[in-house]
Amino acid sequence: MKNFAMLAASIALAIPASVTLPAAAVAKANPNVAFCKAYLADPLLVDVNLNLGECISLTTVGNNYSTKGKAKHGFAVHLCDYYAENYPDDFVTTWGGTKQACIAAVEATL
Repeated sequence: MKNFAMLAASIALAIPASVTLPAAAVAKANPNVAFCKAYLADPLLVDVNLNLGECISLTTVGNNYSTKGKAKHGFAVHLCDYYAENYPDDFVTTWGGTKQACIAAVEATL
């Protein structure tokens, strides 16, 4: 009987949890997706180099920073990438074209 119990226990432990415990997804929809789709569909859009993925990433990290106080550095990096890609002349004029200078300046204001 002891050997059977050990065999049953080892079989039970060998089955992946995802097979034995199915669960529904609990993630909420990201509201930034709808915002970015509407923003990028605007015919007066001035951010011609901004794509959906970058918009969602930037707004999500920005929201996480502003609401939870997390990802300060990540937000600064995303924001500097945004400036470099969408406003390159201003980026070069303001920060000498270096992302390190931009990130340091943005983090100092956050």
